[in-house]
Amino acid sequence: MIMKNEIYEIVKEYEVHVDGLKFNIKGKILKEITDDQNSLYIGMLSHYCKPDENCATVYYPSLTNRDWGSTKHLLLQYLESFSTIDVTKNESY
Repeated sequence: MIMKNEIYEIVKEYEVHVDGLKFNIKGKILKEITDDQNSLYIGMLSHYCKPDENCATVYYPSLTNRDWGSTKHLLLQYLESFSTIDVTKNESY
């Protein structure tokens, strides 16, 4: 069996300052490099949080899409509403 490595290109990177945090939250969008036109766009975040005090757990959004614009919208929406509640580092970032 031949294994094929997945290759990704960093399409865009973002950084946001959140009042109350001593570090910036980072986000990036990766594009899977494939031989066809069906590339996936994957949004990644450096940290996650609870959107508000009423949430039981930290919210981990699904940021994978075949459309660049939708992935960007979802990533920016999460970054714009980032809170200081139960901020959790993404060890895979």
